[in-house]
Formats: sequence, C-alpha cells, structure tokens
Amino acid sequence: MNKMSVLRGKITGGFLIMSTLVGYLTSSRHSEEWQTAQATAREKLGTSLITYNPKPEVKVEKPVYDRFHKSPDYRARKGKNVDISEIVLHTTEGSGSGAERWLTTKDKTLASAHYLIMEDGEIVGLVKEKDAAYQCRGHNDNSVGIEFAGHYDKDLNPSQIKSGQKVIRHLMQNYKISKDNIRAHSDLDPSRRKDPGKKNMEAILKGIK
Repeated sequence: MNKMSVLRGKITGGFLIMSTLVGYLTSSRHSEEWQTAQATAREKLGTSLITYNPKPEVKVEKPVYDRFHKSPDYRARKGKNVDISEIVLHTTEGSGSGAERWLTTKDKTLASAHYLIMEDGEIVGLVKEKDAAYQCRGHNDNSVGIEFAGHYDKDLNPSQIKSGQKVIRHLMQNYKISKDNIRAHSDLDPSRRKDPGKKNMEAILKGIK
C-alpha cells in the first residue's frame, strides 16, 4: 500500500468519525457520552475538537411550604408590577386544622392567607405569592399574609416560631422587604384586630435581622 493510499484512508476515517460526532451532537445532548466520544476522536485523529458546553442547569427553587392546600379566596393583585412590600402576621384564634378547613372552603366569607403555620411547625401554602389573599383590609395588594395556628394571648410553639421565621426570611430575600415592614395585623387594623399579640410578635422578630 503506497503513502497516498494510507493518507486517503486516514482522511476518510477522520471524516467518518467527525460525521458520527456531528450527527450525535445534533440528536443528543448527553454530556458524558459526548465527552467519551470526543476523547476517542482525539485519540484517533490526534487533533483537538471544539468543546461542546451543555446548557447550564436551571436551579428550581424549592417551595418554602411543606404542602399546598389551595384556598378559593384569592384574586390577582391590582395594578401593573405590584410591589410586594409588607409581610402581615396573624393568629388564627383557633386550631390549625380548623383554620385550614375554614380558609380552604368556598363560602360567602372572603378570608385567606398565603401561609398557615400549624402547631407542629408544618408550613401550609394556601395562596400563591403572585396573587392577593384576603387577609388585611387595605393591604392585600402589596402584602403577603402569614397565619399562625393559635391565639394572640397565648405563646406560639417554638417550632411555629422557627417555621414562621423561615417563611419571613424567604419573603424578605425574594422581595427585598425590610424588617420594619413586617407588620402585626393589629397594627394595620387596630379597631378590629389584636393578633398576633405583642409577645408573639416580639418572639418572631427576635430571630430576624
């Protein structure tokens, strides 16, 4: 076999390998297999190939709630590009299970919140943050409401405090809400509401910077 035949064979082999790689690249994006094929081609051809950079993974943020139980009482926030600037804290003035039934049952009473913190610290999502919940008169469009299972004049459980702080930190980070804009329901509707109670409010805010 003369030198020209050998050279022609190498060129033909090189084109076959490159064709195989290009065909694979256009039909699949599995990076491990691509890297293996690329290394094999380099070894056979003795040349460097263009490195394929797979599309970076999109990080999907895990929901802050433990489970979601959709409330029927919500609506779209009014206005364009509504600025979520407040977090309103409540107590249910009853049990968590009773509050969950009430807040997720369709009736003539419009009452809801975005999150409900159960007695054991479980976080229940009720309304998506992008929507307005019926939880505080005059503040529904620019706030997120958090209900704590319990009473304004009784201490919340430590597990509830911890879970509530978790949700609050999540909201503060996502919407750039300052600590000064974490409000008690009683501050915004003083003639009608006493929740979540001064002592509970202080306990929750103590762990927030």
